[in-house]
Amino acid sequence: MESDTQVMWMLIVFAFAGGLSDHDSVALTTVGSFQNEQTCIVAGDKVKKMQDGTMKTIRYSCVKVS
Repeated sequence: MESDTQVMWMLIVFAFAGGLSDHDSVALTTVGSFQNEQTCIVAGDKVKKMQDGTMKTIRYSCVKVS
């Protein structure tokens, strides 16, 4: 019997103030649902570009969910 469960990927984004900032700022959000890991990674790389020119550091992770 085949499973009806479809594997999706979720993007988890963590943004925080860098070491040179004098402010304490943290944000966490999720973006879903990506059909495969590669499209999730492409989206994460685009989100990471938002840190350019700021004191923020952005990290992301793509997580498989079913």
